[in-house]
Amino acid sequence: SLQGLEALDASLALLVLPGLIVATALVKGLAQTAQFSLLGRVSQRVLRALRRDAFAALLKQPPAFFTKRTHGDLLSRLTSDANQVEQAAFYGCAPLFREPLIVVVLIAFCFIIDAKLALVTFITVPAALWPLARFARFIKRLARRSQDVQGEINAIASEALAGVRVVQAFGMEQHEQGKLAGAAQRYYRQLVRSYLLRGIRTPTMEFLGSIALAGLLAFLAYSLQSGEADPAHFITFFVAVVWMYEPLKKLGTVADFLALGAGAADRIFEIIDLEPEIKDRPGARALPPFASEVCFESVAFAYDRARVLDGVDLRLPKGALVALVGASGAGNT
Repeated sequence: SLQGLEALDASLALLVLPGLIVATALVKGLAQTAQFSLLGRVSQRVLRALRRDAFAALLKQPPAFFTKRTHGDLLSRLTSDANQVEQAAFYGCAPLFREPLIVVVLIAFCFIIDAKLALVTFITVPAALWPLARFARFIKRLARRSQDVQGEINAIASEALAGVRVVQAFGMEQHEQGKLAGAAQRYYRQLVRSYLLRGIRTPTMEFLGSIALAGLLAFLAYSLQSGEADPAHFITFFVAVVWMYEPLKKLGTVADFLALGAGAADRIFEIIDLEPEIKDRPGARALPPFASEVCFESVAFAYDRARVLDGVDLRLPKGALVALVGASGAGNT
């Protein structure tokens, strides 16, 4: 009978519903595990490639390059800056693709419900995206400055600790502490400005969103009074617009990660893009294995434009002990 069929359908629904809940939770858990695993692999590969390429570029630079750069700053680019890029890749990739897709689907849904109402509502989207882009640009600039100061802090600390005996012998502890305190204060100021910008950004976006929502409600009230709007469509449309808030909020957080990562990536690619000053001539022959002797014929050497060696002819037999002595009598063996 019809009543028996309805009772059977209700019983099946009660049996199927718990299974659907468990299956949904299982699929969600597997998807999250796959996402974390995939993003972890991608971000770690990015980190590995950046460090490998930056270190290879450093090894190709001449000794004069390292006299102009502090080792602490270079190490900071290989470590903390590379880690910042890895964090941006891990936490920024998935939301950067997922959240805009959600927003686009909801916008399309709103246009399907009421194209005129959607056009009036989303005409303010470019106005809301402009301050978001400006905030991201400012945060990237501050992140770059703070990372430069972080490299300066590392340089001061590494140089002082490497020469701690000299520092202590000459009583320079207070001087080194002052240098580090000054750099730490500059880092503090940059980070405070960055936090201030992040704090201003969210209320600004919420304020612009409230203006858009107020305009939407006013337009809907006018349409309802004039009989042009369907209340059911209004509720559906309004819910779809409200659902956009969460993905847009997540995009703001992603913008922070990407801005910080972009500032760090700039510092790393400054090293990767360096061209070595000393290059082999075209067609240069490979150096053969050392067999009997090393010969120098008319060798010259200069630091920038200051030539320090000119016309050096020297023959060094294998196994010989040779001392190179300058005009003052000083030299190296």
